[in-house]
Amino acid sequence: MAINLKEFGYVETARKCAVPILISYLIGAAKNEWKSLRHAADVGPSNGLVSVNHSSLSKYLKALDYGIIKRIFEVIVRKLNCAARRQLKMPKTLLAVDSTTITVGKTRLPWAVYHGEHSGIKLHVSFTNETSMPLKVVETTGLKHDGPIGEFLEDKRFILVCDRTYFSIDIT
Repeated sequence: MAINLKEFGYVETARKCAVPILISYLIGAAKNEWKSLRHAADVGPSNGLVSVNHSSLSKYLKALDYGIIKRIFEVIVRKLNCAARRQLKMPKTLLAVDSTTITVGKTRLPWAVYHGEHSGIKLHVSFTNETSMPLKVVETTGLKHDGPIGEFLEDKRFILVCDRTYFSIDIT
């Protein structure tokens, strides 16, 4: 998976815990359902990963630009969806679209003020039911309305299924 970290302005400064090691730990955690970073650091080496202290994992994950992780996710989803589409051979399937808002303290995401002392982002996801995989993910600030984002999630290969907040109804 070739992702150029320079496009994110990321300069590798870590000696023990570089981006590929962080990604390996995240994949291992997802695959093996590890319960925490401490647990991941404890069992990682026995699963073939480089030995890293849990505080180092935490420190470097906190500093890692989420755009890098998002790009890796997009590449993986694109590859998995291509293989799944080849196997199905169906003319049109359903594409489910919905969003969820993730809130945190105001100081964690100062650029995404939500309500009061909270900040938040909203993930708009289109999900293929047959492959059980996301097709597209668009992130916005938590206060962004769903309607305009629906245009980015549409795909002519699918029948769109979503709630009415994604539609613009003009009553004249």
